[in-house]
Amino acid sequence: MFRSITARRRISLLTSSSLVASTVSGGALVFAALTPSAALAAPGCVTLVNVTTCNGAVAVPTTINITTSPQDVLFEGFSDTANTAVNTAVVTVNANNQIVNLDYNDSVAGSSASTITNTGAGDALDITDNSQNVTVTSDITTVGGPGGLFGGTNGTGLVVNNQSAGSGNINVTAVNTITGGGGGIHTLAAGGATTIDVTSTGAVSSTTGNAILASGGGHITVTGSGTVSGGTLGDGIQIQGKGGVTVDLTGNITGDPGINVKDTSAVGIHLTPGNVSGGAFGIQAVENGAGPIDIAPTGNVSASTGTGISAVGTGAGNITTTGHTVSGG
Repeated sequence: MFRSITARRRISLLTSSSLVASTVSGGALVFAALTPSAALAAPGCVTLVNVTTCNGAVAVPTTINITTSPQDVLFEGFSDTANTAVNTAVVTVNANNQIVNLDYNDSVAGSSASTITNTGAGDALDITDNSQNVTVTSDITTVGGPGGLFGGTNGTGLVVNNQSAGSGNINVTAVNTITGGGGGIHTLAAGGATTIDVTSTGAVSSTTGNAILASGGGHITVTGSGTVSGGTLGDGIQIQGKGGVTVDLTGNITGDPGINVKDTSAVGIHLTPGNVSGGAFGIQAVENGAGPIDIAPTGNVSASTGTGISAVGTGAGNITTTGHTVSGG
């Protein structure tokens, strides 16, 4: 999807003469009309119709306001390093209830890796105020590798927050490092039957909080082969669902618990992770609806101080656990 969009964007940049670009001036991002050649050279973000492209290095918080749908947001060799407080991100995308497709490390010939780094306490990248579909993806760039999102001491690497009570889906695909003091990837749906899909082949971690947090009313899946490391006070993967949960992530998962799932549905909880380790629990699953609980790890599950696998169903669904070695403290 992003490749065809990118091709159209480049043609448009060469033929248009009325671009709006953000540049650095006096420690803040400002907007000015630029010619195509100037827009491509200036660090910051350029919007043309329904495509926003960010490149170059800036050192101030960046805000992108989406006004058309669908909107593609592409970070190409973009670096933003800033110091923000808790609940404030280095890069904020105000979706304004539009469809958003964001590639935070778009691969184009010769482009370097894109990184967003919070040197303070806040988040790296936030996508907020939405009830429509949000897709977040990342590439391996030709220069500098996969890039990454680095939240501050109390912040999160990536936050996708569908605040409105709509049914827009959230899809996140990560191939790089996403980390933060308070969390790695947090996807939150306030209402509706929002489906949340998180696929990671990179390294997602937190210093003190939950590495991956997903909460919503639709089906939630976490898949891939990457590593997940929760913080000292957090879970590796925490899911709060109301439409069924699937976890099929084969990389090593650590936290306390490693996997912590609560669901209320007739679909149930289905877990097939790789190696999982925790403190009080390796895997903790609670189904408060009529759905079943199926836990079949392909690796080993351990808890250093408690129970390897805990599965509790308050409804009529069956509970099944199979797989490799399970051990407790």
